[in-house]
Amino acid sequence: MAKILKGDEFKKRLNLQDRIESDLPSSFGGATEVGGVIDREVLDASGRARQIIEEAKGDAARIKAEAKEVLAQVQAEMERSKKEGYDLGYQEGLQQGLEMLQRVKELRQKLFDDNEREMVKLVFEIAEKIIGREFRENDKAIMNVIRLAISDAVGDKIVVHLNPQDFE
Repeated sequence: MAKILKGDEFKKRLNLQDRIESDLPSSFGGATEVGGVIDREVLDASGRARQIIEEAKGDAARIKAEAKEVLAQVQAEMERSKKEGYDLGYQEGLQQGLEMLQRVKELRQKLFDDNEREMVKLVFEIAEKIIGREFRENDKAIMNVIRLAISDAVGDKIVVHLNPQDFE
């Protein structure tokens, strides 16, 4: 059933139609439909825009959560790699230190072995100067005493003090 429009009401509708047509974006391409069809399209577009915005917000939140998770994984991997590198460096340094210590022990033993006869000879000469006679009766006992004294003096400086008058 058709509705009868009176003059003022008709003018209002006509004026409204003109305003809608002038406010329409160019995408509607000069549509001449009036009132409800355009309003419904605008509402549908507005609803779709809200839906797209909500989906975008949801996607953004999901992407942020994934980024935080990836960042946490990267940080954990960095910490693990850092610790692994530190441990590896520590072990290498420790191994090198132990090798150097072993080498020093070997050099010390070689020095002792190379100079053992000289030390025994020096002890005999010192004893001869002090006692005034040859002291060769039991050189193995003296050698054991010297070895014991040197092994007890590991790391210490060995200094032999002589009176200059006794040392000739």
